Amino acid sequence: MLESAAEGKIDYIITKSAKRVSRNTVELLQIMRYLKERGIQMYFEIENVNSFDPDAEAAITLSRRNGTRRKQKLE
Repeated sequence: MLESAAEGKIDYIITKSAKRVSRNTVELLQIMRYLKERGIQMYFEIENVNSFDPDAEAAITLSRRNGTRRKQKLE
């Protein structure tokens, strides 16, 4: 997908959840920045976040952190 985006074949990506892109928050933020530099937006349905939103990185980081805490409580 990233290769196709870099080649200009993709201009907007819609995904159900951020965890579908990467389970690692740092890696996800790197992907978001990489695509943003190329003018490619990502939309995460469950998180209701658009990567071009100024608060997107903070929103994704917080949602991922909250998900981790919920998982730890269940274990």
